[in-house]
Amino acid sequence: MKPRRPYTRHGLTAPMVKVKLAGFSTIDRRTAAARATLAFKHELIAALGGEAQLSPQRRKLIDLAARTSLLLDHIDAWLFQQRSLVNARAKMLLPVLVQRQALADHLTRLLDKLGLDRMPQKAEPGSVGAVLILPDNGRGPLLRRTTDGHRNSRNGRHM
Repeated sequence: MKPRRPYTRHGLTAPMVKVKLAGFSTIDRRTAAARATLAFKHELIAALGGEAQLSPQRRKLIDLAARTSLLLDHIDAWLFQQRSLVNARAKMLLPVLVQRQALADHLTRLLDKLGLDRMPQKAEPGSVGAVLILPDNGRGPLLRRTTDGHRNSRNGRHM
């Protein structure tokens, strides 16, 4: 009798359905993956100007992006545990790679819809102090480029 083949499936069908239907309430927040997903979600919210600046549509897009990121991370972890990503008999890639790429494309489209630029958070009227975020262009504050491409200081001498 032939020994039974050890099947390897990604085992994410049931968890994916739970997350899609019930959202983050089904995720055990004690796990590292859940903490990373929630941190990613909070980073997106902060990058888009804070919770008060978000429309319901953007909140939903952020939620979808965080869920997709969670699923993508789990599929990547499963893929890295495999001996090979190619089905030797059929000489083709594993079907989960196509699904993984579809999730990655979906996440890219969601992040593109949310925008790639950071939005400054508006200070509330009752707040004591506001933080001003200035972009860092990699140059010192007293340096500027001339028309010929050389760096000059403000007083005109070459450095």
